[in-house]
Amino acid sequence: MSWCLITVYLYSIMFAVDYLLPQKSPHPAGRLVRASALLGQRPAVLASGLDELDRLTGGFFLGEINELVASGPRAQILLYPMLAAACARGESPALIDGGDGFDIDSACRAGVVLSRIILVRPASWAEALCAAESLLASPGLRLVVLDGVGMKGRPLPAAALRLRGAARTGRGALVLRAPFALAGNLARMRLRVLGLRPRWRRGSAGAFLEGLSLWLRIERAFCLETPRLIKVELQA
Repeated sequence: MSWCLITVYLYSIMFAVDYLLPQKSPHPAGRLVRASALLGQRPAVLASGLDELDRLTGGFFLGEINELVASGPRAQILLYPMLAAACARGESPALIDGGDGFDIDSACRAGVVLSRIILVRPASWAEALCAAESLLASPGLRLVVLDGVGMKGRPLPAAALRLRGAARTGRGALVLRAPFALAGNLARMRLRVLGLRPRWRRGSAGAFLEGLSLWLRIERAFCLETPRLIKVELQA
């Protein structure tokens, strides 16, 4: 049996154990603690560029997987405000564009500074995962977006464990977009696109696409006890 296959088996076992065992609290039941001690448990956040999401959660969680379940090429427009917000902070965010769907015009209209973007175009999930791990380990890189929509196949469940480990090591926020929920309980935040509707503007020359209206359901977040539904208006 090759070492590569043994490694895959070990990652799968680690993922299963982490998934099945309950998370231990640093403050076990039966002990009295000050409420202020619980404040340290809240993870650090990074503004997402989506106002309503930032209002409810503070943004994306640093050192964690932030999952976006959305299929179809149009939904990639949702990633551009995230990249633009990072550019506005003077950062250089990374985009791993698995489906080769990056639209330069739409990104620029959203405020993305192209000279600041680290763009990776992998040929497979394996290359995308390796790129994500390497980027998350880079000092000072606080936002890595992995867009897996358009790539063939589906990675092994152990991939989510690898990604979470890389995010926690580098303390960057990983935004993982896929047409399916890949990270499971390892995702600290999960957003799901429920609907997408184009907005048209009519003029003398005819109708043209003005933007998109999206409905997002926050299915999982550290600070929310129940799912929330928010509406996001984006310019095309």
